[in-house]
Order: sequence, then C-alpha cells, then structure tokens
Amino acid sequence: MPFIDLMKGLCIVLIVTGHVDTGLFEALGANTDRMFQTFRVPMYYFLSGIFFKRYDGFFDFTRKKVNNILIPFAFFYLLAYLVQMGCSFLPEHWHVFDPFHWGFIIQPLTQRYWDCNVPLWFLLSLFQVNVLYYLLQMLTRNRWLQLLVVMALAAVGYCLCMSHIRPLYYVDTALVGMPFFVLGSQLRAMGALQTGPSDKWGLLVLPFVLVVTYLLAGDIDIYSQVLPHFLTLYGLSSIAIVALYWFSKNITVPVPGLNYLGRYSIVVLGTHYVYIPIVRHLLEWCTGCTGLALSAVTLIVVLALMFPTIALFIKVFPRFTAQKELIKPGWRL
Repeated sequence: MPFIDLMKGLCIVLIVTGHVDTGLFEALGANTDRMFQTFRVPMYYFLSGIFFKRYDGFFDFTRKKVNNILIPFAFFYLLAYLVQMGCSFLPEHWHVFDPFHWGFIIQPLTQRYWDCNVPLWFLLSLFQVNVLYYLLQMLTRNRWLQLLVVMALAAVGYCLCMSHIRPLYYVDTALVGMPFFVLGSQLRAMGALQTGPSDKWGLLVLPFVLVVTYLLAGDIDIYSQVLPHFLTLYGLSSIAIVALYWFSKNITVPVPGLNYLGRYSIVVLGTHYVYIPIVRHLLEWCTGCTGLALSAVTLIVVLALMFPTIALFIKVFPRFTAQKELIKPGWRL
C-alpha cells in the first residue's frame, strides 16, 4: 500500500529534521514544531498497530518481533558505538561526538538515557507495545474491555511521565504510546485499509485539522516525558493521525524518494543520528555556513545519504535490518 509507506516516509523525514534542528520548523511558524510533535512519533505507533498480527502463537509472534525490532536495535546501536569509538581516535578537531567511553556499550541495559544512537529508544518501546497488546489479546477479544485496559495502562504511563519516574527500557513510553498502536489495529479490524468514495473527504478534512492542531498543540516529547494534558495528548494526536491517514489514502501512486524512505524507515531511524554530527561538522568546515543555513544543508545531505545507505544495508545486512529473518521458524522458549 503506497500510502502507508508515504506516511512512514513523511514521519521519518520530520523526525530527521527535528534531530537536525527544530529551528527549521520554527522558521515556518512559531508553533509548527509543536504541530508536528502532535503526530510524528505517535504516528509510528499507529502504523505499527495497523500491521499487528497474532501469527502462530505467542512464541512465533515474539520471534517475529525479535527479528524485526530487537535485532535491528542491537545492530544499529553497535554500529553507532563503533563509529563513535573510531572517531575518538581521530585528532581532537574531528571529535564530532561527545567524549567516548567504553561503557557506552552497556548503557541500554543499565540506564535510561544513552550516549549512542538515541532515537533507537523507540524500538525498545515498540517491542514492549507489541508484546503487551498480544497479551491483552490473549486476555480478552472484547474491544471495549481492551480499550478500557489500554487507557488504564496509558494513564499509568502518563503518571510516570508527569512524576518524572524514568524506568529502564522506556516502559513509560510504551504505556503512553499503546493507545496509538491500538488505534491502528482497531481501524484495520474495522476495514479502514480499504479504499472508498468517502476517502476524498480526507482531502478537505486534513487542512482544517492541521490548522486546529497548529493553534492548540502543546509540547509533546514522549522520550523526554514532556506531555500536554491527557485529553489533549490522545484527543488531538488521534484526530491529527486519522486525518493524515484519511488524506493519504487518496494518494494511490508512490511519491519518489519519500515512499522509499518510508519503506525502509528502520534504516533511516538507525543511521541518521550517526550521520548528522559528522555531516554538520564537515559542511561547517568546508563551507563556513552557520545557523539555519548550515542546518538546512545538513538536512539535505543527510537525507541524500539515506538512499545509498539503505541500498547498501538491505543488501549486505538483510537479517539485521528486518528484511530477512535471523531467527528461523520453529524457535521455542
């Protein structure tokens, strides 16, 4: 479905842009970054929920998610670790990362925040969401009871964030993100993937929703436990997500480049944060650019680098980038 890859592509480009410099958003309007915050990370939970499947039981399901989420997490984290280690041996002028320590390798196991490839937190969170939702499916198939349990878990996650309690492995983010995942799963169960005449209304609805979102959006950073009011978080974000989904269903042909980035967004997620400081430093050194001009050029170069990076990684490392399975069927605990 081209429109799903398009949505993933849009979200990953917004994420990369935010990591390069949120000032690029603010140049478009004072509240533009907050508007994009409303859906750029929640959308990924939502899109993952659309493709939720039970497979052949809990152990086969877990095997799939280890292949598709945890193995890429370990691969891209190790890649960033090796790059930062290599850069630490260069002359001081080329130390583009924070000071390197050998202990970085175990940070995901021992502490909340890391010094290597920070965006990979989302994969740990997403793995937990998948497992929690599967267990909930085993408990009950009643949609209303599922919704009640999910919102109760979301309230727990929200309270953890508001109390600045930071559990390891991003359990709080998993609980906060779960309603968006379930929204995607339930919409698919209701047949929302099918196209129909009413989809054209999405072309009219999205601009209106974006205006409302721009005016009402607050700061949302699930990773940093920065959240708006509970109802604003789930009400406004869900409306924005559904409106974008509804709009995107009208786009029936791939958008060159954007769909490609969306299809292999896990590679973009795993590599862009490594590229950004290196590219920024090289551009500043070569061109003398500073400020937003430097950020804009950095963004363009990093996105351009994603295309050969994806082509290389999916060919050379298919089992570490969720293109093929590393752990074969038949695995049992």
